[in-house]
Amino acid sequence: NAALLCLAKESFSNSKIRFKYDLERRIKEKIDQIKLNDSELRDTEVAEILITIAYSGMSKYYSIISAHFYDPEPYVVKHAIRAAGITKSPIFIENLIEFLADKQYRKRSINALINYGEGIIATIKALDKREDLKDRSKRFVPKVIEAFKTQDAVNTLLLLSSSKDIIIRLASSKSLVRLKQRDSDLVFNQRRVINLIQQEIRFYKNSIRAIHIIQSKRLEDNAANPEVNLDISIELDTARAGLIKLLHEQSNKCIATIFKLLSLIHEKKDMDAVYSGLINPSPEAKVNAIEFLDNLIHIRLKGAVLPVLESQVV
Repeated sequence: NAALLCLAKESFSNSKIRFKYDLERRIKEKIDQIKLNDSELRDTEVAEILITIAYSGMSKYYSIISAHFYDPEPYVVKHAIRAAGITKSPIFIENLIEFLADKQYRKRSINALINYGEGIIATIKALDKREDLKDRSKRFVPKVIEAFKTQDAVNTLLLLSSSKDIIIRLASSKSLVRLKQRDSDLVFNQRRVINLIQQEIRFYKNSIRAIHIIQSKRLEDNAANPEVNLDISIELDTARAGLIKLLHEQSNKCIATIFKLLSLIHEKKDMDAVYSGLINPSPEAKVNAIEFLDNLIHIRLKGAVLPVLESQVV
């Protein structure tokens, strides 16, 4: 198996070796072994064959790799993920993104996606635009982009920070802050960041406005229809309460995103201190946090950010 793997690696860019040692026949024999119900191949052998298929570049056998995404053994699944990354085939991209949601496979899937090169960034942007990213994995997508540590990665994360989805916006802002802390040569367009903060404020206001509308409607219905069917009333009230809870969570994420974006303009430790004070249950800590921010914040943002934070405290 090790010899076959080495042959596949060597023949990747040398077709003469591929034909001389009949690589395809040898790989097919191994695949036939996997397919046999009475196969006694160990997990390590199956894993080696998957990597061999990947290096061989024989796309007609790529279905063997994807079949082992569902293997009961995590060891085999990890090698199937690695094999998918080696192939750099577009057919595996969405599967690899889905694996980001699973903690035990996340690191492998990130490395596999990085293997595609910076071209993967354009694919991710297209998936986000079509809203094809799954809820379970979308918050880990910015980590893949962050791993490239390039200016294009920064620009893409800034673009994702304007996504309609708060999960992607918050994750992208976190990745931007980490990149800024690690690499001082990367450029974070201040005007663009300010625009993103102002946009996030609008998202926050929309969430709060929606909460008020639902609460008002709730009171109106209770006052106008006191004898409405009890079961329908309870069901409607439960649905509204669930929606209000979701909107509160969304508004809290908006505030967290605002502070991550502020960290791209101001000192991160100062913004962390203000945010910690703001989420502190003590009213005094909240007031002190807002006063501290008032002395630090960019003049263009003062009139937009401070009223929002004050309303959040209320």
